[in-house]
Amino acid sequence: MSCPKGCPPSKVMTTKCPTCGGRLSFGTSAAAGPRPVTMQSQQAPMQAPMQAPMQAPMHAAAAPPIPPPLGWSETAPDGEWNPWAGPDDPPGPSPPLGMFEKQVARRAEVNRYLLAHRGDALVEAYIHFHGPNQLGIPYAERGTDAGISYAERGTDADGSLPTLLLIHGYLDSWKSWSRVMEVLQHKGRIVALTLRGWGDSIKTGELTIASYAADVVAFMDAVGIHTAALAGHSMGTLVAEAVALAAPERVEGLVLAGAMATMDPTLDLGDGTTLGACGEHIDAWAGDGEGALNAKGKAWLEGFQLDDLAPFVKSGAVPQAFADQVMEETLKPPTTRPYKACWAEMLRQDHSAALARVKAPVCIVWGADDYVCPTQVQAALQKCLSGAEACDHRCIPGAGHGVIWTHAAETALIVDSFLASLR
Repeated sequence: MSCPKGCPPSKVMTTKCPTCGGRLSFGTSAAAGPRPVTMQSQQAPMQAPMQAPMQAPMHAAAAPPIPPPLGWSETAPDGEWNPWAGPDDPPGPSPPLGMFEKQVARRAEVNRYLLAHRGDALVEAYIHFHGPNQLGIPYAERGTDAGISYAERGTDADGSLPTLLLIHGYLDSWKSWSRVMEVLQHKGRIVALTLRGWGDSIKTGELTIASYAADVVAFMDAVGIHTAALAGHSMGTLVAEAVALAAPERVEGLVLAGAMATMDPTLDLGDGTTLGACGEHIDAWAGDGEGALNAKGKAWLEGFQLDDLAPFVKSGAVPQAFADQVMEETLKPPTTRPYKACWAEMLRQDHSAALARVKAPVCIVWGADDYVCPTQVQAALQKCLSGAEACDHRCIPGAGHGVIWTHAAETALIVDSFLASLR
């Protein structure tokens, strides 16, 4: 760190020069200005047949020797505000209300800078002080419509910690898991992907649970994940189950949030509407799946997605910006094909008998107020997993089907505990 006035270099991480009291610059000079932020973008190509080449993980290259930690600073190495907690911030896993989205965006910006300047003494000290748990590239979304969009956090070069792979549900994207990613304490690699047809991932190809399972395995190959604990939400639990059945050697454990062994079309959602009737409503506004979403379809999707969230947004427990993001991701498909195809596909699934073959440990997480996967569905799922090495069952009071949205901290604690039990 240097002072623009030419004072002797500071040996502690501080924003003020100990000699003259002026603001210090971080690895830059007044003449040169701040170093540019560059985005190192990657994608996982997912083309049929899916035989993606093995690639080295993002952090496979050996890092230079890390200097001793310099301490906390209100300024990050790029010279702007530090988005990680300071010594005077209140303890707890959740950032102050209204700061969540700003922190997510700022952390992505800082991490792009850190990746572009590995080897710089201050950057290495900053990473060392804050820890790889927070600086593994959180929220740096990578990939385009040419492949599978995903985000990751953390790294585990020596393989001592399990990788966590997060799979979203119907209508969603990797961002569905972002609130949980923010508060997980797991220090290993955490990766969240967006299934084809949704978010910013490729929109062509089959939209079936079997093809999604094949995509997940091909994606793991493409980003250098040999084995992982899979965590699915809603439709993502059917995908995670399918991966565990098709490629058990790749699965260290399963976290199933808002899960089911089968999606019973006769299940009443509590208002006289059944899951089968929901499919009929979707078919009515989706048509043949080739057209754009109409106003009727948009209204149905808003009700489906936001009913769980509304009371939590109103109380301030969930930021309005997160609800807005949910709908933004929901409305990204250019046609109604994924809305129609994926709901029909879920109704066709019945893993009840096959799940007895799952040997990996399982953790079932569900909300006490979940009307899509209520108590009897959870009991049936647990019974189906009779062959699992262990099957933990965690119910979160006050949570509905969107448990990973509304009760992210509670979900993260359960996931952290489960991951710690795997090795």
